[in-house]
Amino acid sequence: MATGDIILKGVNYASAGSGILNDTGKGDGDHIGLEAQITNFGKTKQDIITRIGTTAATSLLRESLYIIAIVSNDIVNDLVAILISRDAYFDMLISTFRSQLIRLYYLGARKIVVTNCACIGSIPLRRVMPPNEFIFPLNQVAQNYNSRLKKLLTELTASLPGSMYVYSDVYASFENVDSPCCHGIGPFDQKLACTTGQVCQEFGLGFTPPYLAPTTKGSVVLLGVNYASGGGGILNETGKIFGGRINLDAQLDNFANTRQDIISSIGAPAALKLLQMSLFSVTIGSNDFINNYFTPVLSIAKQKLVPPETFVATMMSKFRLQLTRLYDLGARKVIVANVGPIGCIPYQRDMNPSAGGSCAALPNQMAQLFNIQLKSLVAELGSSLEGSKLVYADVFRIVEDIIQNYRSYGFENADYACCYVAGRSGGRIPCGPPSKVCTDRSKYVFWDPYHPSDATNVIIAKRLLDGDSDDISPVNVRKLVEEA
Repeated sequence: MATGDIILKGVNYASAGSGILNDTGKGDGDHIGLEAQITNFGKTKQDIITRIGTTAATSLLRESLYIIAIVSNDIVNDLVAILISRDAYFDMLISTFRSQLIRLYYLGARKIVVTNCACIGSIPLRRVMPPNEFIFPLNQVAQNYNSRLKKLLTELTASLPGSMYVYSDVYASFENVDSPCCHGIGPFDQKLACTTGQVCQEFGLGFTPPYLAPTTKGSVVLLGVNYASGGGGILNETGKIFGGRINLDAQLDNFANTRQDIISSIGAPAALKLLQMSLFSVTIGSNDFINNYFTPVLSIAKQKLVPPETFVATMMSKFRLQLTRLYDLGARKVIVANVGPIGCIPYQRDMNPSAGGSCAALPNQMAQLFNIQLKSLVAELGSSLEGSKLVYADVFRIVEDIIQNYRSYGFENADYACCYVAGRSGGRIPCGPPSKVCTDRSKYVFWDPYHPSDATNVIIAKRLLDGDSDDISPVNVRKLVEEA
């Protein structure tokens, strides 16, 4: 909450998903409607009065600039659902907005810029939806509202002494309504199923919400969902020592549920088209080695009975079925990352003291055994599954290069965890409340006993986005996104 002198310079009351009407955006979770936003402004006004006095506060508010950009959500998210006529709906919108603008005036606002409704019928999300009596003429609907809004602002300026309500025509400001300048994913660059954090950020998408979050529902799922689970693996038994992890089979089940929700929301043809043009990222396999084959004590018998080649063959057989199922569910553009140099993580360094602090050999050898077969599998599926575009991301090569040349990347430490408790490499105990943390995590290749630091992930993401065929093949992520 903004407090102190900072509020004298302005406050942002906006809330994603909200609208003029209080019910707008309810299906997308918590939001703050315009009525509540004005209430919050009323509280700020009182804080200003307390700080500088009534006279100075009144003068400050009168000279301040207020910008209101709202209503798109009322039309996009509510109009389709209501059962009253369009004219009656707009009467309700304008009447409610009139009261809110007058309330803002009586709270002290005088210079108010109000934007109209943009050409929402041209946004990428609406272009992939099947037309119906509500959605098809959305631009016409926006223009209908805009004409009423313009009259309202003229009326308020004339009737409220000292007020200046300015009509901002953002509808007419759009020059290219075919695709956004900031590209997302899909035929009209609509954003969906981008689950790799750093990659999504590069495309301006931010982090995708986790599948199990209570707010991941409604239109939120059209922007992408993250199905990842700590400790999960290709094999169902992987990570069982951690309890409630979600293996890849279950993650695919969850994706199938999301797929059905999308079909229910926008119809089968539009949903299938959306999925085919979306970007899917599958990064899995490390836990099958770290928390399965190499699990201390528990894996001794397995290592004696199951040779590395047999274990990897089992993984590959299972992974083939899972990637094929993902394709059958509608995925076409799929990035498959290989297993990184797991023998170099602080945990494996400490669990293999005979390596003398160097990377543990056997885990890296098994990772490479898996990676060689994975590259062949990705190429095979890319050829045999019609319309598929599977891409092999060589994370092992990238991370190994970072570790071997860490100083050239700006790191100061490549073998010790930034978040640590015990161990020669800080890898014996997971990062948690008892842990100590390094002073500058950006100087460490590894954040904790198992995971790369954020600085390392940024490097990995950039090389996958724009790297050559040594890093990612047959094309990098940026080129994959641009392909039809």
